[in-house]
Amino acid sequence: MIDESKMPDMSPNAGLPRIFAVLAWAALLGGASQALAADAAQATVQESQMELQQLGQQRAEIEARFKAESLLCEERFAVNDCLNRVRAERSLALKPITSREQEIDKLERRARAEAQRQRVIEREQEAAKLEAQRRMSELLAAQREALRQSEPAGVAPSNASAGVVKPRPSVQELEQAQRAKKLRADQEAERRLAQRQAFERQQAAHQREAQQRMAQREAQSKGKKAAASLPIPSAAEIAAASQSAASAGKR
Repeated sequence: MIDESKMPDMSPNAGLPRIFAVLAWAALLGGASQALAADAAQATVQESQMELQQLGQQRAEIEARFKAESLLCEERFAVNDCLNRVRAERSLALKPITSREQEIDKLERRARAEAQRQRVIEREQEAAKLEAQRRMSELLAAQREALRQSEPAGVAPSNASAGVVKPRPSVQELEQAQRAKKLRADQEAERRLAQRQAFERQQAAHQREAQQRMAQREAQSKGKKAAASLPIPSAAEIAAASQSAASAGKR
């Protein structure tokens, strides 16, 4: 039974410290309920295992008795009738044991499913608690920033310690300030992204121009080398070649 007088104040005038108390109280209650559910599931599994052991012993006793009575039937004249009677007794004795074993199996499956569900709930509550702590930290930071910005410039420190109470921004104002801050951050990120993309396009264009100029210089250099590889013969060389060709014709 929870004593409501010990629960933290949740009124709007409670303030941020009281909100932390509320979060801690909720986490305590959630953890206690989860612990009780986990203990109950563990106790169910342990009781089921103990009962299964007892049922196993009973089954072993019935099987041993059936084996002994079957051997006695082999010594009688009406062997088949005796064996049929013993088998019927065995089936009748095992029927409640088998039925109970099936019920325990269902209970164990249900307990395992409940334990799995509790683990999922624990993870979700832990994530929700971390998210609440993160949002509370952001609100506190925004509140401190808003208080700092709301202080008039040039106010002497003595005025701050004179007991002057300054109005605190509301939760809506804090959230609005957070949204405005996030919007500015997103716009700044988009501006930087556009600048980086423009710079990359400019660099790519410069690189293509440099590659084109290099290809043109290489093409011009190859053309000059090809022309230089074929020297022009002089007049003396041409005359000598003509005389050689004439003397060769006379022969």
